[in-house]
Amino acid sequence: MFSHKQFNPFFKLVLILTAICLSNCSDKSKYGEASDYEKLGAGSTIDNPITTYSLCTNSDATCNKNWEPSLKTSCVATENISPSITGYTNYLKNNHVKDGTRIFEPAILFIDETLTIMVKDSSGLKSKSISKLTNIPSGFLEVYPASSNPELYDDGTNGDLEANDGIFTRSCLSLSSSSWNQSKNTDQAFDIFFINKSYRNTEKVFELYPGLSINDTGFFISLGDEYTNNIKFNSGQLTSPSTSRAMAAVWAARGDIFDIFVFTPRHAGGGAGMWRLHDFIQGLNHNPSCSDYSYCYNYIDSQEHPELIAGTWIGWPSIQSLTHELEHAMFGINTKDFPESGNRGIFLLTREWTVDGMHIEADSTVNTYLKGPLWDPARGYPYAVKLKVGNRKVETHIVKNQDGTFRLKERSTDDYKLSDIFLYILGVITAEEANETYYKLINYSLNDCISENNYLLCTNDLINYDEVITFTTADFIKKFGGYSNPRSSSFDPANFKLGILNISDRKHTEAEITLKSIVYRSYATGTGPKVKFGDQVLDDSGNIWSYITHFKSKVIVDFRKIKGLRLSPKTIGM
Repeated sequence: MFSHKQFNPFFKLVLILTAICLSNCSDKSKYGEASDYEKLGAGSTIDNPITTYSLCTNSDATCNKNWEPSLKTSCVATENISPSITGYTNYLKNNHVKDGTRIFEPAILFIDETLTIMVKDSSGLKSKSISKLTNIPSGFLEVYPASSNPELYDDGTNGDLEANDGIFTRSCLSLSSSSWNQSKNTDQAFDIFFINKSYRNTEKVFELYPGLSINDTGFFISLGDEYTNNIKFNSGQLTSPSTSRAMAAVWAARGDIFDIFVFTPRHAGGGAGMWRLHDFIQGLNHNPSCSDYSYCYNYIDSQEHPELIAGTWIGWPSIQSLTHELEHAMFGINTKDFPESGNRGIFLLTREWTVDGMHIEADSTVNTYLKGPLWDPARGYPYAVKLKVGNRKVETHIVKNQDGTFRLKERSTDDYKLSDIFLYILGVITAEEANETYYKLINYSLNDCISENNYLLCTNDLINYDEVITFTTADFIKKFGGYSNPRSSSFDPANFKLGILNISDRKHTEAEITLKSIVYRSYATGTGPKVKFGDQVLDDSGNIWSYITHFKSKVIVDFRKIKGLRLSPKTIGM
């Protein structure tokens, strides 16, 4: 997950990865404390500056539709059809997708609710079992109360819209009782999230105008056919500042108050990424190509948005990659030729801590989410080094022991906390406070290791090397200059503003709102290390921002009562 070599080609095109760092200029009263959302309702004091704006048009059949899935005990295949089904069926037919491509509608639901599966298959048969058409095993989903391995149909029945169109469909599917762990608040499998029904009626949203709603965790945005047509293969249309209607809608409602936008779909939208918009921090070796520290975007609303640092894409509610992408957005790693120049891109011999301008090589002792695993010295990527600890095979990183040796160590939760040098780059500690010493090994080798198919397994933790480079934050400053922030009056790295843009074709269901609200609320307000859903840690959620920054920085996601004026270089003193 953490290697630049693992990013797919799409994100290599959209990621504009340089770096940013920030300064301390906290003014908590400007943004206020989060109020008790339970006190807010239809008659709330939420500030809504616009009453005529709408994301939805009369010609869009899905954009502003309210819909909730049927319960498993009362579902009828021909009734309560999701307004999204027609669009997704047409999508599968018209976009030349591969056989086996599937869509779940919805993909987030309470355990007593039903979903529809649509699968592309050109074999010409009338029906096939779920276990044959998908990788979902028999017994996981059922049609209440009898069928444990339901058939999918392409004959115009059981939820299928059109016979013989190559789209196999089945509605009224539900999680089987034998598949649900009753002790869990939520569970995920096969790109479907299930929520304990006890969480029903616990979350609400307030509609600012048609297509845009808000709660204390962010925005819920309906984009109609634009979402349906682009979510799988052209998400850049939904997220680019030049074309994003979601961005435009949120700016119209709340103004220029956001430091970073996070786009998150209600389906598995694929991967995670970040694209840089402005780099205004000095002393990090970043030189954007356009005026106003910009990366040359034209904005959809023809306004200037110099406060916006970056956009990010988090393709699924299990937000494992969010902290990784925020580190890219907040400081990046465009500081090449550090700690030394020479041998750029040569595996084992490079003298730089980064060779791609995005990530830290694992042969250094700095800690960050942007550092990947240690690679097999003989084979390189993607063969990670693992250490056998008892009966476990664990991912490793490099540490220096008191005896002066360098050794492999299991990478624990605490090892993802930022080193002082990155807290300095972030702008939450001073140069004087960043006094750690770091090491980079040149041409390392390992002992007592066996090459497995997918990794190198070692039983000896000692690391050999030809040379070690020692460096500090002071060396960083000497090379790139001191930290300064010309926008200190509008930007606080200890409390940066994260606009969560939950996007959909239709209005979000209650289950979708519930899952996303709980996840992002925990991310923003929890103490970590990981996101919690109720009293349970959410699997694969990663470590939260405040935890990895040693609680020196937090994200603000609640903008119910906040609006901001348009900013421009002139108004912020540039």
